[in-house]
Amino acid sequence: RLPLVCRALSSVDTTLVIKGPAGSWSCDDDSYGDGDAEVRFSRPQSGVYDIWVGVFSGGTAPATLLITETP
Repeated sequence: RLPLVCRALSSVDTTLVIKGPAGSWSCDDDSYGDGDAEVRFSRPQSGVYDIWVGVFSGGTAPATLLITETP
């Protein structure tokens, strides 16, 4: 089974908040490095994932949400 990896890429410090199919919450600020957030699910469940991308300092900024099964 492949992992599920979610990354927020931006020129500003991003955050990720993800609610998984079972109702559990995962949060991150800088795991991908350079101020970009990453949440990795090693054994992802089937179902709906609610994903919020935020800016650490508040406000808004352009960002790209990357979702992949490859590391």
